[in-house]
Amino acid sequence: MKRNRLFILCALTVSHAALADLIDNGDGTVTDTSTGLMWLQNPKQAGAPMSWTDALAWADDLDFAGHTDWRLPGAGFLPSGTFCVEGGTLSNGGCNQGYYISRPGAQLATLYLNTLGNQPYCSFDDPTTTWPVCDESDRNPDWTNPSNGGPFVDVNGRFWLNQGMVGLLAMYFDMVTGVQGADIPSQPAAFPWAIRGERPKADLSITMTDGVTSLNSGDSVTYTIIANAGPDAAPFTSFRDEMQGAISNVTWTCIGSGGVTCPASGVWLPAQIMELPAGATVTYTVTATVAAGDTGWVTNTATVTPSPDIEDPDPANNTATDTNTISGGPTPEPGPRAIPTLSEWGLIILAGVTALLGIARSRRRSSSPL
Repeated sequence: MKRNRLFILCALTVSHAALADLIDNGDGTVTDTSTGLMWLQNPKQAGAPMSWTDALAWADDLDFAGHTDWRLPGAGFLPSGTFCVEGGTLSNGGCNQGYYISRPGAQLATLYLNTLGNQPYCSFDDPTTTWPVCDESDRNPDWTNPSNGGPFVDVNGRFWLNQGMVGLLAMYFDMVTGVQGADIPSQPAAFPWAIRGERPKADLSITMTDGVTSLNSGDSVTYTIIANAGPDAAPFTSFRDEMQGAISNVTWTCIGSGGVTCPASGVWLPAQIMELPAGATVTYTVTATVAAGDTGWVTNTATVTPSPDIEDPDPANNTATDTNTISGGPTPEPGPRAIPTLSEWGLIILAGVTALLGIARSRRRSSSPL
């Protein structure tokens, strides 16, 4: 019994210390001094749930308390097919639940679990489970009520996050159960809770070179592509490579360093969603064969894109392009020449000249002796 009382006392002490980080600014906003984020004090200020696309626009257009740089909270990750990419426990939210409070940008989850001191409705004991679905054996037996709201006004409900894919899914966080999930963007499934403040920064960049400027028909060309991140980590960075021109036999290999992993190899053009720690690099070597008999050019364009939770101070270096002309192919046979055409007035003049020549010739025939 004494041990339980001591545990409760410690928990209350931690909770009160966390709540002390929330400052009521007296103007309808609350500042979290632990994260530097400013929140609307009334999470349901918009009045009613709305679609994700409308929520993005509402937050972007919001002019409140002398500020216009409002946005939706960050999710911390994208739904890329596998939700769990790290081990998790109830103390950090559990990655199988999608909380990701140990990741940059998981802002509502951090507020719910750390600052407000709530516990989620359920957690997972099975590390192989990757979807945020709770059954009876996974439910938290100590969960008794919805969220502790602190200085906020009515935090109970679902709130849209700033990550999603138009037409597919958009992320939300449920402040009642502590579950981060996804819904259809066009449905009025959640409220827009606007926040403002500095986002993590990661200067992503990408370079490309194949060491040549021209290719012969039938040549094999190799592109080396390197993506960098820093100074902060950049979780759920997307990479895509696209090539134009007559190419075939496209294969690639990948090597990651500095704490980033990638598939070892693949066929056709690579595309990946990855986590880039500060200073990490990813090197893709893409090999393609120029189609025999082709002339013209081959262009390769690679792009690295940060998640919406990350601010990239120099987005201009997020795309790299390499173009090679193709020589040595057979000279194309000249096609049939087009028959020249005349304008409407040209045809009228031609018809008039033809008529005059016909009249003159007819007169000469009529005046010649038989």
